[in-house]
Amino acid sequence: MESTNIPVEIEAKFKQATVKGGVAVLQFEVDTEDSAAFDAIRKSGEEVWLSIQSKQPQILFVSHDGEVTE
Repeated sequence: MESTNIPVEIEAKFKQATVKGGVAVLQFEVDTEDSAAFDAIRKSGEEVWLSIQSKQPQILFVSHDGEVTE
């Protein structure tokens, strides 16, 4: 099955990294209830760009006039 160049964004738990001989193997855990997980799984064995961002809680600010912003 051929993969597409459509970006896939999933939430994952970074489980571990193994470094050997100048190469790191990264292991992630994803919830397969997220349909995008299978889009990512289909990319196994391909070269991909990986961007990692820590999950941060969303903080809402309420101004003095009651307006809610992020």
